[in-house]
Amino acid sequence: SLSNGAMEEKPKSMFEVIGRAFAIVAQGNQAAWRRDADVVIEPNVMNVLWDEFERTPELVAAGEAAARLALPSIRAAISAFAQRRVTAPAND
Repeated sequence: SLSNGAMEEKPKSMFEVIGRAFAIVAQGNQAAWRRDADVVIEPNVMNVLWDEFERTPELVAAGEAAARLALPSIRAAISAFAQRRVTAPAND
């Protein structure tokens, strides 16, 4: 996930306080969606702050690299899903 700045530093504005609050909530919710996900793709973007929009091309490249690394897991999840559909009983 994108960084919201150094958590050890004191927030300098109300925006930083709100950003940290959202980050804390998001971190708390991660366990549930990670448990339910077939594949989790995590680009290496920890060095990018949430508001560094000018670094978008760098973020897209990191996402693409992470997705390419995850392709075997993605393919396996698709195959498992397709297999479940084939073997599932029909609801007539």
